[in-house]
Amino acid sequence: MNQEEFYDKMWCEVWNDMEKHNPTAQHLKLLIAKEINRSLPLQTLLDVGCGAGFNIKSIVEQFPEIKVLGTDLTENICQIASKNLRKYGQVSICKLNIEINCLNQMFDFILCNQVLEHIKNDLSALKNLRQMAKKHILITVPSGKYNSTSLINGHIRHYTESELKSKVIQAGLSIIKIYSWGYPFHSLYKNTLAALPSSYQSKIGMGSYGFWKKLLSKSIFWLFYFNMSGRGDNIICLCEKK
Repeated sequence: MNQEEFYDKMWCEVWNDMEKHNPTAQHLKLLIAKEINRSLPLQTLLDVGCGAGFNIKSIVEQFPEIKVLGTDLTENICQIASKNLRKYGQVSICKLNIEINCLNQMFDFILCNQVLEHIKNDLSALKNLRQMAKKHILITVPSGKYNSTSLINGHIRHYTESELKSKVIQAGLSIIKIYSWGYPFHSLYKNTLAALPSSYQSKIGMGSYGFWKKLLSKSIFWLFYFNMSGRGDNIICLCEKK
């Protein structure tokens, strides 16, 4: 299975409900909204690796004045996002492989949420993000131990703060702020899930979410409010052009 086939399969069969209900994804939406709010006013925003468009939906409902473009790797994923976001006139979607290309446009704010860990040449991707940036780029990536869950989800690597800083600076960007999030409860959740057999990891964290799975996810979501900012297995980095 090639890269495009893998991500088509994941968005069509595995990640859709996870992105809607997974407690980590929901808390990342909150962190993203905070950083967008601090960067206002904004006219344009680019979401690179937008997937099914759930982050965009959250953004345009909170910031309806911002014109948003979402991109992803394949036409199939873009069609899923376009369908989910069809009622939002300020949103458009197009295909883009950020590892090898950039758009001939510039944006006030670029979001790259949980994407770089999937890309072999992440430095090339960062340079392409820089080419399209007028102002801020917000990057989130997983950190902590690379494990079986990482492999299932197509991660090539996890980052430390120092590794991400180095890549960002090499790409010609300067760091406004960088911090980790998720300790202790997200870290416990992640490590517990990774300790299970792969078949159970897929059943619990991915796939379709019925009533009990949604209830469990919502309970963990509220627990995650007690996570610390400054420690944890997710890194949030806000940067800009030098």
